[in-house]
Amino acid sequence: MRRSNVWVCGVVLIAVILVLGIGNSNAQQQPVKRTVGLAASLQGGQAQILVPIWLGDRFVLAPTVSLQHIENTGTNLGLGAAARFYLYMERVAPYFGGQGFAAIGIPSGGGGNTTDLSIGVFFGGEFFLHQRFSIGLEAHGDLFIPDSGPYTFNTSTSVIANVYF
Repeated sequence: MRRSNVWVCGVVLIAVILVLGIGNSNAQQQPVKRTVGLAASLQGGQAQILVPIWLGDRFVLAPTVSLQHIENTGTNLGLGAAARFYLYMERVAPYFGGQGFAAIGIPSGGGGNTTDLSIGVFFGGEFFLHQRFSIGLEAHGDLFIPDSGPYTFNTSTSVIANVYF
């Protein structure tokens, strides 16, 4: 993602925060039953769509998908899942978890597909702007297992916007 797109995303996120109004201080005092949501994650210039599914008061399983087409090169399809374990649920809700991800490279000129795997752990937190909307930040440590080549360990951060139903 180009830097100008990141700035546009930041401005849109700030506008959403202002529209929802951070001043709703009792947003987490009322019990809320969340079942499923929709989330977008930006990590290292890559965007992913997640579907967080609440399987308990403090446990979320989030299948994820990403699609990236690179002109004259091919398409990358990403599929995976992340599990979040919340330490407590308040306006700020810290969590830790693990994730697995497969990136399938499909070249445009034919040839064989490649499949790269990534498994890792993360720690992060969500700030609930409203009972049904939050933004979060995660720090990751991931083991990258390419189709060919050496394994590598990477660290990264991601920003996540969540809407829960």
